[in-house]
Amino acid sequence: RRKMIQEKVQGLQRDIAFAEEDQEKHEKLISKHQTLRSLLRGELHELGQKVQQHQQAHDYLYSQVQQSKLQLEEIRAARDRLKEQVAAEAQELQVVEVECKRATMELETAKEEKEQIEAQVVRQREENGALRMDL
Repeated sequence: RRKMIQEKVQGLQRDIAFAEEDQEKHEKLISKHQTLRSLLRGELHELGQKVQQHQQAHDYLYSQVQQSKLQLEEIRAARDRLKEQVAAEAQELQVVEVECKRATMELETAKEEKEQIEAQVVRQREENGALRMDL
């Protein structure tokens, strides 16, 4: 009977030793999992920060694009105004050119009239000179 009890005690001690080994293994696994979990949380935190930085960069670039679009619209409007101004000035230039041509023609006519009058004056002087000689 004593032997049976001793065997039972030895069996229980063996079970306790196995249980303690299992407990150590489980504690090591739990520690390893906690370490991995902590590392993953750190990585997730870093990724979250990177996502936030990328979102901020995206928002900034989007803002820049919107500003560029507004500037482009302003430039287009200024270009259109300049085109209208150039067209108006081109019309005005055509009017001035026509006026210059008309003035040039009037000047030519006036020169011709002047030459005719000068020729008449010369003839009249010659006639007057001839009449004086006759007197």
